[in-house]
Amino acid sequence: MKSSILDKIVIQKKKEINQLKKVYTNSDKVNLNSVFSFKNSLSKPGLNLIAEIKKASPSAGIIRNDFNPIELADSFINSGAQALSILTDEKFFLGHLDYLKQVSSKVSCPILRKDFILDPIQVKQSATSGANAILLILSILTLSQAQALIDCANECNLDVLIEVHDEVELEVLLKLKGVQIIGFNNRNLNTFKVDINHSIKMKQKLKTTHLNKCLFIAESGYKNKTELDQLCENKFNGVLIGEGLAVNKQLASYFKK
Repeated sequence: MKSSILDKIVIQKKKEINQLKKVYTNSDKVNLNSVFSFKNSLSKPGLNLIAEIKKASPSAGIIRNDFNPIELADSFINSGAQALSILTDEKFFLGHLDYLKQVSSKVSCPILRKDFILDPIQVKQSATSGANAILLILSILTLSQAQALIDCANECNLDVLIEVHDEVELEVLLKLKGVQIIGFNNRNLNTFKVDINHSIKMKQKLKTTHLNKCLFIAESGYKNKTELDQLCENKFNGVLIGEGLAVNKQLASYFKK
């Protein structure tokens, strides 16, 4: 069976983790008193923007030829972003942990580290690199792995955005403890095709569960005001947009409070 892009990313990430364990000393202190709360920023009334700083992706190729993470961060915040998401995967998204470090030292808003996190050492690395939150992709984690990473994030004072894609993952999600922020990715991580209505359908499935009071984030594919209006109507707390902000430079102004 042909490996999906996600399979290839996970294989590469495991190699990187093995290397990280050889060199990471955890000598930097975790900031347990960060004034920037990812969760609080997304709790504000209305639809809140998580603007993604991303140079490239496997599906779109190079997104920004003039990529400057600090300039992008300033631009997004000035346009109304409540939080930033920074891609740190190097091989497939041309990201870097240094981008996170650079931006976190310059801006006054919470930052989500977006990567393929599989091991607690990556959580600790995130906390000492300036992140205020991490992304956990449930499709690449077992129940026990996900719970261990959530617990580690809590110890490091990091919020967690847990990303789910289908009903099978929803069943795992319901068994996890400490879930507060749920993201629905409209992009199929195996085919990379996008269905912008997917988030709304998935949110409806949690309406009668104990997770209905969580914060809900829609991810991927949004490019115009009409699509954002639909998310507001369905009471989403936030939306994560990356490529859409490159395609429609006026889109961020939708979020000015």
